[in-house]
Amino acid sequence: MMPTGVYIRKPMSEEQKRKIGTALRGRQHTEQSKKNMSEGRKGMVLSEEHKKHVGEATKGRVVSMETRKMQSESNKGKHSQKMPELLYHHTKYKEIHGVDEVVLLTHSEHRRLHNRLRREGKCNIPPSKLLKISSAAVRRRRAKECKSGMLPLEKVML
Repeated sequence: MMPTGVYIRKPMSEEQKRKIGTALRGRQHTEQSKKNMSEGRKGMVLSEEHKKHVGEATKGRVVSMETRKMQSESNKGKHSQKMPELLYHHTKYKEIHGVDEVVLLTHSEHRRLHNRLRREGKCNIPPSKLLKISSAAVRRRRAKECKSGMLPLEKVML
């Protein structure tokens, strides 16, 4: 028969905490451990409250182009779902955008950029025309990549 009751351990001293931390530092999980942890999380249902907190934590996060390219290379071949179309946006007016460079944006990022600029009075493109403009920009980018041999010809049209 197992004993019952509440088991309370003594609090660890700072020295004990330091020794344990030193012993575990740099330790890596085995492939089997990683697989077990992955399997344990699959099918886990997140509460709406948790999803809301995750959304709030990542809102406004700025990801550099270098990081985006590394993520893109890392994810190639891993996902079967369609990735968002990217378009080149030439931010050539330094007084409007604060920079003079060409950046890659998704349709939604492009829309948010122009909505912000419209609120600031720096953009006069109506929202109804913005999607047409972004779609045309994506087609131009894909045609350019096709000519350079980066994309097969059949993928040029959206």
